[in-house]
Amino acid sequence: MQRNYQNGYYYSDPVQTVSSCLLLGYKLLDDFEDIFSTYNQNNEEVIWAVQFSKSEKFNTSELTTGGNGLHRYWVGNYNKSARTQEIVPRMYGHSIFYGREYRHHMMTRYFLTMFNQAEDSRTDGTIQTAWLALWNDAIKAEDAFGVPIKNGAPTDTVLYKPLFNVDDAMAAAYKARGIAIDGLNHIYQPDGTPIAAARSWYHTMKKHLDPSRFVPKDEASHKETIILRLGDVYLMAAESALMSGNQVEAALYIDQLRARARKFPAALPVVASEIDINYIMDERARELGGELQRWFDLKRTHTMVDRIKAHNPDSKAIAIEHELRPVPQSELDKVTNRDAFKQNPGYPTK
Repeated sequence: MQRNYQNGYYYSDPVQTVSSCLLLGYKLLDDFEDIFSTYNQNNEEVIWAVQFSKSEKFNTSELTTGGNGLHRYWVGNYNKSARTQEIVPRMYGHSIFYGREYRHHMMTRYFLTMFNQAEDSRTDGTIQTAWLALWNDAIKAEDAFGVPIKNGAPTDTVLYKPLFNVDDAMAAAYKARGIAIDGLNHIYQPDGTPIAAARSWYHTMKKHLDPSRFVPKDEASHKETIILRLGDVYLMAAESALMSGNQVEAALYIDQLRARARKFPAALPVVASEIDINYIMDERARELGGELQRWFDLKRTHTMVDRIKAHNPDSKAIAIEHELRPVPQSELDKVTNRDAFKQNPGYPTK
């Protein structure tokens, strides 16, 4: 499915694909967020996952390094407001629940706004928008494990990053309640370009957070990394049906997946005539965002250049050659038949 994805030969029978998984005992969990719970690993939706161990037989004695590092990747700083650049009261600390704020990956504005939060439970299962206080001002001490605390303050929420723009009046109203608020307009410019001062203070992707780490600053996580789950298979089946010319069948698979995500029965309707490959790519983003599938999806469907140019202003230099990654120079140096085995197009060579 890498190059000839439009050839029906590369698409399996969607009914057979889904049925075989169901016969093997896999099923969609009722609650989207439960798929990624540290305390519900290797659940009935997970088909293949990379698992990690806390056993000292496979780790250093302190268990502070190694393991799964993804819990650090999609976490922005949560102790400062992007809007005011000021420290958020009672948030000067770290938390095992809120993750290590290494700020490797920042979600795009397009991704954040493709969810319908009022209708789609995947929004809350994917994106963190509210943070509770970490400190108890009465004793001026951080909870031993960075656990969010409740101490009788007017509100326990001290930071809120909604998925919409916030004006000055709303910001003032939240400030009066003791809550710092950062709207999308305080993190992104209207075209989606991140505001320079806000590149460290953005929303957290929740899927890889691991509250079972020993202490808030623990670098090691032993939570599994999901490689393939049944939700992905349903979307593969929808794509197979679409590319075989059957929009109605594609809609059935998407509807089955959305049934779990709906916050109320009439939410998230699926209209078969609207389904095309971009519709599928949007749905895969909502369902699988942060699950390490995106580059392969965009490459496989040859939608990478158009979609990135349309939705990610940080990557304006994207070009068709980026569907292939460069061969490391160290590997090219070992090749004896260099006339036959060359660097991929668009990348420099020595």
